[in-house]
Amino acid sequence: MSQPRPEEIGHLEELRRAALSAIGHARGGQALLREFDASAIYSLSCQELIARSDIHLAGGWFSGALVGIGIVQRVEAAGGQAIGMVRLLYVEPLARGVGVGEHVLDELISWASDQGCSAFDVEALPGDREMKSLYEHAGLTARKIVMRRSLLG
Repeated sequence: MSQPRPEEIGHLEELRRAALSAIGHARGGQALLREFDASAIYSLSCQELIARSDIHLAGGWFSGALVGIGIVQRVEAAGGQAIGMVRLLYVEPLARGVGVGEHVLDELISWASDQGCSAFDVEALPGDREMKSLYEHAGLTARKIVMRRSLLG
């Protein structure tokens, strides 16, 4: 497991901000960010996330540099089953395509499995072929597509 060291917390916060910025500029990203604002875990610092037993924060390294972040949460689902829900997965653009995302995703899946989760869920924004390819390569398949039409002005 690639648990971040205490001295890397500041860089993890930078990676998280970069991820949220990238989401905000993507198609469908603003709606997703509004959902993030409603979720309590996005108001927590990386240090607070690490301290929680229902959340695992993973770092991704390339050539000794921290270039990626992944956050998974164990959530209770209907029927008493738990699901591992990826809350964030991000790799710096210049470090993509070299296996960092795969490594982080594998770690998140492993943690969810160790936590007794019966399933593992991820989200990808519309048009994010790179992210969808990463997920498909890891053996994940789409189970639904959610579409939205704004009814406000």
